[in-house]
Amino acid sequence: MLKPLPLLAILLTMGAPALAQPAKVIEARQANFKAMGRAMKAMGDEFRGGSPDIAVFRTNAATLNRLAPDLPKWFPAGSGTGAKTEAKADIWSKPGDFAKAAANFAAAANALNTAAAGTDIAAVGAALRATGGTCKACHDQFREEKK
Repeated sequence: MLKPLPLLAILLTMGAPALAQPAKVIEARQANFKAMGRAMKAMGDEFRGGSPDIAVFRTNAATLNRLAPDLPKWFPAGSGTGAKTEAKADIWSKPGDFAKAAANFAAAANALNTAAAGTDIAAVGAALRATGGTCKACHDQFREEKK
Protein backbone atom coordinates (compact mmCIF):
# COMPACT_ATOMS: atom_id res chain seq x y z
CA MET A 1 0.00 0.00 0.00
CA LEU A 2 1.29 3.45 -0.91
CA LYS A 3 1.71 5.96 1.84
CA PRO A 4 -0.40 9.11 1.49
CA LEU A 5 2.52 11.52 0.88
CA PRO A 6 4.14 9.57 -1.99
CA LEU A 7 0.71 8.99 -3.51
CA LEU A 8 0.02 12.72 -3.37
CA ALA A 9 3.38 13.41 -5.02
CA ILE A 10 2.59 10.95 -7.82
CA LEU A 11 -0.83 12.47 -8.41
CA LEU A 12 0.55 16.00 -8.46
CA THR A 13 3.29 14.99 -10.88
CA MET A 14 0.74 13.37 -13.18
CA GLY A 15 -1.41 16.49 -13.09
CA ALA A 16 1.43 18.95 -13.77
CA PRO A 17 1.39 18.52 -17.57
CA ALA A 18 -2.35 19.09 -17.60
CA LEU A 19 -1.88 22.28 -15.61
CA ALA A 20 0.88 23.50 -17.93
CA GLN A 21 -1.04 22.62 -21.09
CA PRO A 22 -3.38 25.66 -21.20
CA ALA A 23 -0.44 28.06 -21.01
CA LYS A 24 1.28 26.31 -23.94
CA VAL A 25 -1.94 26.28 -25.97
CA ILE A 26 -2.46 29.98 -25.29
CA GLU A 27 1.14 30.80 -26.27
CA ALA A 28 0.78 28.88 -29.54
CA ARG A 29 -2.58 30.51 -30.23
CA GLN A 30 -1.14 33.97 -29.62
CA ALA A 31 1.82 33.23 -31.91
CA ASN A 32 -0.59 32.25 -34.69
CA PHE A 33 -2.64 35.41 -34.20
CA LYS A 34 0.53 37.52 -34.26
CA ALA A 35 1.50 35.89 -37.57
CA MET A 36 -1.93 36.71 -38.98
CA GLY A 37 -1.70 40.26 -37.64
CA ARG A 38 1.69 40.74 -39.30
CA ALA A 39 0.26 39.44 -42.57
CA MET A 40 -2.72 41.81 -42.41
CA LYS A 41 -0.47 44.74 -41.49
CA ALA A 42 1.95 43.99 -44.33
CA MET A 43 -0.90 43.98 -46.84
CA GLY A 44 -2.46 47.15 -45.42
CA ASP A 45 0.91 48.90 -45.48
CA GLU A 46 1.45 47.76 -49.05
CA PHE A 47 -1.83 49.36 -50.14
CA ARG A 48 -1.04 52.58 -48.34
CA GLY A 49 2.43 52.68 -49.93
CA GLY A 50 1.04 53.86 -53.25
CA SER A 51 2.43 51.27 -55.66
CA PRO A 52 1.29 47.86 -54.38
CA ASP A 53 3.44 44.83 -55.14
CA ILE A 54 1.21 41.81 -55.79
CA ALA A 55 3.94 39.49 -54.45
CA VAL A 56 3.47 40.97 -50.97
CA PHE A 57 -0.23 40.13 -51.13
CA ARG A 58 0.39 36.63 -52.43
CA THR A 59 2.80 35.79 -49.62
CA ASN A 60 0.69 37.24 -46.83
CA ALA A 61 -2.67 36.05 -48.16
CA ALA A 62 -1.18 32.55 -48.32
CA THR A 63 -0.21 32.85 -44.64
CA LEU A 64 -3.78 33.73 -43.68
CA ASN A 65 -5.21 31.01 -45.88
CA ARG A 66 -2.88 28.42 -44.32
CA LEU A 67 -3.70 29.38 -40.73
CA ALA A 68 -7.41 30.23 -40.98
CA PRO A 69 -8.89 26.72 -41.24
CA ASP A 70 -7.19 25.67 -37.98
CA LEU A 71 -8.35 28.67 -35.93
CA PRO A 72 -11.09 26.77 -34.02
CA LYS A 73 -8.51 24.16 -32.96
CA TRP A 74 -6.54 26.90 -31.18
CA PHE A 75 -9.27 27.11 -28.52
CA PRO A 76 -9.63 23.64 -26.97
CA ALA A 77 -11.72 23.25 -23.83
CA GLY A 78 -9.86 24.53 -20.80
CA SER A 79 -7.60 26.92 -22.70
CA GLY A 80 -9.31 30.08 -21.55
CA THR A 81 -7.14 30.38 -18.48
CA GLY A 82 -3.57 29.59 -17.55
CA ALA A 83 -1.87 32.59 -19.15
CA LYS A 84 -2.77 36.14 -20.06
CA THR A 85 -5.42 35.94 -22.77
CA GLU A 86 -7.96 38.26 -24.35
CA ALA A 87 -10.23 35.37 -25.32
CA LYS A 88 -13.77 35.78 -24.01
CA ALA A 89 -15.56 32.89 -22.34
CA ASP A 90 -18.15 33.10 -25.16
CA ILE A 91 -15.71 31.15 -27.33
CA TRP A 92 -16.42 28.07 -25.22
CA SER A 93 -19.97 28.86 -24.09
CA LYS A 94 -21.18 29.63 -27.64
CA PRO A 95 -19.17 27.21 -29.76
CA GLY A 96 -21.60 27.34 -32.69
CA ASP A 97 -21.32 31.11 -32.94
CA PHE A 98 -17.54 30.92 -32.68
CA ALA A 99 -17.34 28.18 -35.32
CA LYS A 100 -19.45 30.32 -37.67
CA ALA A 101 -17.22 33.37 -37.13
CA ALA A 102 -14.12 31.25 -37.73
CA ALA A 103 -15.66 29.76 -40.88
CA ASN A 104 -16.48 33.25 -42.16
CA PHE A 105 -12.86 34.26 -41.62
CA ALA A 106 -11.55 31.12 -43.34
CA ALA A 107 -13.81 31.75 -46.34
CA ALA A 108 -12.69 35.38 -46.56
CA ALA A 109 -9.02 34.38 -46.24
CA ASN A 110 -9.51 31.86 -49.03
CA ALA A 111 -11.14 34.50 -51.24
CA LEU A 112 -8.26 36.88 -50.50
CA ASN A 113 -5.74 34.18 -51.40
CA THR A 114 -7.60 33.55 -54.66
CA ALA A 115 -7.69 37.27 -55.48
CA ALA A 116 -3.98 37.63 -54.68
CA ALA A 117 -3.20 34.82 -57.12
CA GLY A 118 -4.40 37.15 -59.89
CA THR A 119 -3.24 40.60 -60.89
CA ASP A 120 -6.30 42.75 -60.10
CA ILE A 121 -5.17 44.96 -57.21
CA ALA A 122 -8.70 46.36 -56.80
CA ALA A 123 -10.05 42.82 -56.29
CA VAL A 124 -7.28 42.14 -53.77
CA GLY A 125 -8.20 45.34 -51.93
CA ALA A 126 -11.87 44.37 -51.78
CA ALA A 127 -10.99 40.89 -50.54
CA LEU A 128 -8.60 42.34 -47.95
CA ARG A 129 -11.31 44.68 -46.63
CA ALA A 130 -13.75 41.75 -46.45
CA THR A 131 -11.19 39.66 -44.57
CA GLY A 132 -10.55 42.52 -42.17
CA GLY A 133 -14.29 42.76 -41.61
CA THR A 134 -14.44 39.12 -40.53
CA CYS A 135 -11.54 39.74 -38.15
CA LYS A 136 -13.37 42.69 -36.62
CA ALA A 137 -16.65 40.78 -36.32
CA CYS A 138 -14.93 37.97 -34.44
CA HIS A 139 -12.96 40.36 -32.22
CA ASP A 140 -16.11 42.30 -31.37
CA GLN A 141 -17.85 39.17 -30.13
CA PHE A 142 -15.05 36.95 -28.84
CA ARG A 143 -12.12 39.13 -27.77
CA GLU A 144 -11.78 41.21 -24.63
CA GLU A 145 -10.91 44.86 -25.06
CA LYS A 146 -7.20 45.53 -24.75
CA LYS A 147 -6.40 47.29 -21.52
